[in-house]
This record gives sequence, C-alpha cells and structure tokens, in this order.
Amino acid sequence: MALPLVVVLLLLPWPPQVAQGYSSGLVGPACGDLVPGHPGRPQSGPSNYSVEAAQGSFNVGDAVVVTIATVDAGTAPFLGFLLQALDPTRGLGSPLGTFILTGAAEGQLLDCGGRANSAVSHRNSAEKRRVQVTWIAPNPSPDYIMFRATLVRALSTYWVAQRGDVLVRVGVPMPGPGTAWATDSPWPLLGSVPLTQPVSDVGCGRDRSCLRWPPRCLVNAPTPCLFASLAATGNSVAVEMSGPDLGYLALGFSHDTTMGGDDVCHVLHPLHAPLAGLMLKHEQQPLVSRVAVRLTGTPTEVPGSRSPTIIKAHGALMMVAWLTCASVGIVLARFFKPLWPTHYIWGQKVWFQLHRSFMTTVVLCSLVAFTLPFVYRAGWSHGAHPIVGCLVVVLAVAQPLMALVRPHPGEPRRSLFNWTHWATGTAARTAAVAAMFLGVDMTSLDLPDTWDKLTLIGAVAWQVATELLLEAHAHRGCRAGSSVGMELRGVAGTVAGTVAKEQSERSGTGHTFKKTVLAVYVAGNLVFLIVYLVAIEQA
Repeated sequence: MALPLVVVLLLLPWPPQVAQGYSSGLVGPACGDLVPGHPGRPQSGPSNYSVEAAQGSFNVGDAVVVTIATVDAGTAPFLGFLLQALDPTRGLGSPLGTFILTGAAEGQLLDCGGRANSAVSHRNSAEKRRVQVTWIAPNPSPDYIMFRATLVRALSTYWVAQRGDVLVRVGVPMPGPGTAWATDSPWPLLGSVPLTQPVSDVGCGRDRSCLRWPPRCLVNAPTPCLFASLAATGNSVAVEMSGPDLGYLALGFSHDTTMGGDDVCHVLHPLHAPLAGLMLKHEQQPLVSRVAVRLTGTPTEVPGSRSPTIIKAHGALMMVAWLTCASVGIVLARFFKPLWPTHYIWGQKVWFQLHRSFMTTVVLCSLVAFTLPFVYRAGWSHGAHPIVGCLVVVLAVAQPLMALVRPHPGEPRRSLFNWTHWATGTAARTAAVAAMFLGVDMTSLDLPDTWDKLTLIGAVAWQVATELLLEAHAHRGCRAGSSVGMELRGVAGTVAGTVAKEQSERSGTGHTFKKTVLAVYVAGNLVFLIVYLVAIEQA
C-alpha cells in the first residue's frame, strides 16, 4: 500500500493534468491500474460496497456469478464501476477469463490487456445499488482468482481496486496465513498484539466490559464459554476474545444488530481441507449484545442474545396460543359444559364464551406469530418446522370459518359439524405439539438442549393426565347415573343419557371436584408457560 502513496506524492509537484470522467463506461485507459480519470485522490476507507462471488471454488470453464452491491440500505448508490478477475500473485494489469452480461445487466464488456470481454464497466451514470454479471474461468487457470473493482460514488469520490472475493481452484489448498495477498485489503488492517498471559474474565463489570455466552460463564471453566472483553484506557480499547473451539473467532462493532458494514476484530486459524464450493451456515446465531455499548464508558456486564427479538416474539405468541389457550379451551368445551348452568356471559353459557374467547386468542396469536418469521427472513425458511407451522395455522383458521356455518343443535347436519370440528381441532393440536418440539431447537431460537424437550414432554404429560382424570370421572358419573353426556356423542368416548344430564345439572354432583381439577390444571399449565416465556426471553 506504500507504493501508490509515494507515486501520488511524487506527482503532486507537476502541473495539474486535465481530469476526464467516463460516464459512458468506456474506461479503456483505466484497464491497467483500475484508476479512473477523476479529480482528487482515491478513498482509503471502506466503501460499503461488496464484490461477492456466488461460490468459493472453481474449475476451468465454470460460470461464476459475481455481484457488486451496496452492503445496506443506508449506503449511497454507486454511479460507475470497473470489474476485473485477476491472479492475485501477479497483481493488476493482467485480467483473466471472460465476462458475460445476463438479463438487464447495467454494464458493458471491455477488452483489457489484449483479452476480449475481460472486464465489465458501467454504461451510463445512473444510480446503481446492485449489478450482477457472470465470469467464465479461463483455460488454463491459476490456482487463485481475486475479483477487484473500482467503484465511483461521485466525480471525486471513488475507491480504486477494491478487493472482492477470492476463488480457489478445486483441489488446491487454501492460501496460508503468511501469504501476503491473502490478507490484502482495500483498507489497512490493524495489527494484533501477542498474548503475554491467558485471556481472563477477572474484573468483568469492574475494570472491563464483558460479553459472554452462556451468561456469566467462566473462561477457564471446563464448560464451553464464548467470551469477549473491552478494557478502555483513554481513547484506546484493549479487546480480548476466547472461544470454546479452534477456528474462526470474531468480534464486530456495528450500529445495528445485523452483519455487514461492521468493524471487525477476528482470530484466524489456518485450515487446509477440500472445498465443496458451498456456503456453510452458522449452527447457532451469532451472539449479539442486547443494548448498544459505549466502548470507553463505564465497565459493565453486557447482556447478550443469540435470538432476534422478532423470532422471540414468534415463539412466545405460539406458546401462549397452543401451550395454554388451546389446551384450556379444549378442556373447557369437552368436560365443563354442565358447570354454571344458570350463569351466562353476554347471553351465552359460560363454557361456550370461555371456549370461544380462548380459541379466538389462539387464532389471533397464530396469525400474528405466523407473519414474523417471514418478516425476519424476507422469504421462506427451510426445514420441517415451517411446514408443520403453516399446517397448524391453516387448521386453526379453518375452525372459526366452519363455526360460521354451524347448524343449530338438533338439525340433521349438526353431527357432521361436530365430527369435523373435533377432527380439525385434534389435527391442529397434534401438529402444534410437533411444531413446538421442532421449534425449540431452531437455529434462530435455540433453547437449552435436553431441558427444552424434557419440559415440553412434562407439559404434554400434564395435559394428558388432566384429560384422563376428567375422562375417568365422567365415566364414573355415567355409571352412577349422574354424569353429563357430551354434545359430541361418541367422539370423546363419553355418552350419557338425557335424564342423567338433567339430574346432574340440577344437583351439581361432581362440580366441586371438576372445578378443583380445573384450578390445579390451569395453575400447572401456567407454570410451564412461564418457564418457556422466561427461557425464550433469555435465549
């Protein structure tokens, strides 16, 4: 990086030359050094534009999609660009391969270095946020290919030869850490200081700010601990990092909670392994501080989270809907119709209004929660959980739609409605349980392993035990002639005569027992719900 600086300084005493901008993109004179004929000096800081390849490895003749884009919505668009593929061991001036324009590409092909279609530039000065082209690997090909682009934001604001992604030919090892061009960057990399003593968590919250996962874990403990500390001295900050495994470890400083356009401190370990040419995904979400941190401010224990707030809201709403509201609403409709025979809420029996209120809450919570992952992902998320979740929402919405055309009691088709209503509700309930078991281990909301499933098994067992107890009580009442026949005759397995039902409603036999069971059941259900809501909030 020193040579361009010296050259610029040496040119300054000479009489100024006429600067020429090329809004048409015919920038042939810039083919060799990628320097446009614009006034001023190139920018030395980050451009907030990315030059990315769709794959990390290549073979001779491969077609590789290359994208130049702004890194976020807040970045100003670029007006011009010049893109080349180079052998990083040879530097500028010898572009390799050929480019192809696809679709409505906002570019044009150039012949650089005596090679046809070896570069791409803009064709007008219109604002651009994303340009995509295809590069064809040459034969023969070098071991490594680096994409470099000059990007122009305004006439005197431009970045020269910004480094893009590096491709590695299949079968060739990754460049070692000592390779000069492997750590090349369009802006200077800050150096690191060798450790003179092990990373320590002593003084966290007192002398330094610490971010760690799990919360308050110990660096030297046998359990895994992801740790970063910030110790301010004047206007400088000492950063320490420690992770549970050998590999890539990084700490980013960002103005938001998403990756991209951040300042990064990272630790690298050389890796020599065959490349599959695929982009791998995080097994867990990156750890993000819950609040903004003043680096030179008062030391504190920085709370962290691996799950976005919007996904936490999705999980919490679904738990409220299906762990509690649906479960309680179903129990009320199935076992508590005879209770409160003389009491009404807005002209309807108590059990019916409670059942309708709970199930309406289920539908509303499900619909709101259903939209949140789509907002977060801006698209479809792969896996079984989204598929089962969509099925749950469809079945949940079908229930109130069927209720709108429900025949009155005693009409011929009432029995058909009862069976359909029961079958749809049972299917939705079963699918919801499956979705919950799948959801507690999602990458974006990963609750503590083993504990999460065991607690969910406990909640399901609590529900089943309650229903079995009430079912046994109903059967016993039938044999005694004082039980209540359910409206869904034959569906729940409990059938009682009309006389027994009337006698039960008048006498209230067994009502105290059922009310006691209901109170204990709801209390236990709420305990499970609160446990999960707390776990989701802390995830």
